[in-house]
Amino acid sequence: MDAAAGAITIQVRPNADEAARALFPSFIRRRTTIALIAIGVLLVCAIVGGFVWLLRPLGMGSFWPLFVCIGAVAIALMPWRFFIAFRKRLAQQFAQPRDQSMTFSAAGIDSRSAHSSSHFDWEAVTAARSTPTGVILQIHRSLIYVSRSNFASPEDYERVLSLIADHLSLVRV
Repeated sequence: MDAAAGAITIQVRPNADEAARALFPSFIRRRTTIALIAIGVLLVCAIVGGFVWLLRPLGMGSFWPLFVCIGAVAIALMPWRFFIAFRKRLAQQFAQPRDQSMTFSAAGIDSRSAHSSSHFDWEAVTAARSTPTGVILQIHRSLIYVSRSNFASPEDYERVLSLIADHLSLVRV
């Protein structure tokens, strides 16, 4: 396939909510995120244990189920808080209006904006995952989300997926 003939160009319109929903599972599986959640769980357990231990001499030892329930709710809400913070961070990154386009071709991926342009060969793309709302590309250590709504037609999206699958293994979710 000729690089110019099979090239598909899209205008990137960032959507923080959609990107957060697509990228959050990858974010939550990182070792640092798992470590932060484990530290948070231990911290909540220590606080609940401390309250139970402090209130026991005051004759309020029967309130321990209340503190355990509060701790369980705090632990259960922790991933939700991570998601809210992750979505807020993406929204801050997407806040500046930018005119960005991406071109997918047999030669690789080209990204152009008003102030910069870059080219990535397919060897730089280490992983790709198709989601119901778009495709996630891992280029070196960075994750890039490309929404399905950025493509002019469903056929263009399918052509990009087949182009990606030709150059590396595509995981469809």
